[in-house]
Amino acid sequence: GLVFGKEIRHKTNYIGAPYDDSHIGMMQTILPVTQRKRWIKVDIRLDWTKHIHDIFIDDVYLVKETPFFGGGIRGLSVGNFFGGSNVWFDEIYVGGDTTMGFRCPFLSANGTLEMDRPLSKGWKSDEVGDESKTRQMTRHESHISLRSIYQREDKKYIVPFEGEEGRLFTSDVKFRHDDGDRAHEKGRVLLGSMLRLPPSPEA
Repeated sequence: GLVFGKEIRHKTNYIGAPYDDSHIGMMQTILPVTQRKRWIKVDIRLDWTKHIHDIFIDDVYLVKETPFFGGGIRGLSVGNFFGGSNVWFDEIYVGGDTTMGFRCPFLSANGTLEMDRPLSKGWKSDEVGDESKTRQMTRHESHISLRSIYQREDKKYIVPFEGEEGRLFTSDVKFRHDDGDRAHEKGRVLLGSMLRLPPSPEA
């Protein structure tokens, strides 16, 4: 369950009833500060195989792989515990996870960056093809090469097999590895520039 107020709290595996707020004091704070008069995006992702769940608030990973009990969803309850205040709910979706298991990097409390990136792959080894090849050079004698001036022992005026072979096959692949055109490795987080705008006083 989640409770939104001056802070956002979270707890699992408790028995709650409509308008019963006795459990709020036992919930764990996952976001200590909230803002009034703004929309908040809530994303709860349940893994029914491992019986763990993640919670994203405004796409920020706040609850990570927390266990829960249960084998299904029988109902969904949303409500307002605070009299004199208004709350709006919009775009409620319950269904399959369409994110294909994608998770943004997670910064733990000790500053460690945790992420599970898929392997970055390129062309497979059997798709890369052969390397560039040239034809084997063949020397053709002619009446010119048989002239005495070209029959010197020092081969001064004509060098056999001089020059470049004729091109048989050209490959545009610049890098080659055992995995293909690049080594398969986990994706990384690269630094970039970020611009943070201060909240508007009218918000």
